[in-house]
Amino acid sequence: GAVWLYVAHGMATDVYTFSLAALRASPVGPGAQAWLLAAFVLAFAIKTPMVPLHSWLPDAHTQAPTAGSLLLAGVLLKTGSYALARWGIALFPQAAAEYWWTLAGLGAGGLVYSSWVAFAQTDAKRLVAYSSVGHMGLVVLGLAVWRDAALEGAVLLMLNHALTTGALFIMVGMLG
Repeated sequence: GAVWLYVAHGMATDVYTFSLAALRASPVGPGAQAWLLAAFVLAFAIKTPMVPLHSWLPDAHTQAPTAGSLLLAGVLLKTGSYALARWGIALFPQAAAEYWWTLAGLGAGGLVYSSWVAFAQTDAKRLVAYSSVGHMGLVVLGLAVWRDAALEGAVLLMLNHALTTGALFIMVGMLG
């Protein structure tokens, strides 16, 4: 998707760049926007983590030392959500407005599914990991709605998630 944008913008303007401002000034057709948004969402959904591409996270947290879990939950999970807001939705606003319900459904599905699975966990680290996936599903839901209150809530939840989930992983590390 990023390479397509680079080439399409370069062919239209004779300026080849990855500048967000320049790419936003060069509109993309509605048909291409849908495909490009899908490509960007797929790329960022793995990092967010979004259901059904979340299965790596509980295993990563379980096998990582406490410091690794802190870094993963406190910083790295937020990069996918930030990139989705900063690049995916911002570059393709018409497609995001048309298909917001798909992204909202994935976020809500992740929230419900991972929260339900968290109830069945006997390992404390996996419990915190699945609850972390649920929190990130709520962030994706807020980004999909794309209203001021929802965006502020998503950003606030990302900050709070980093602090509280990090603290929970420290506590689990001290107990284990």
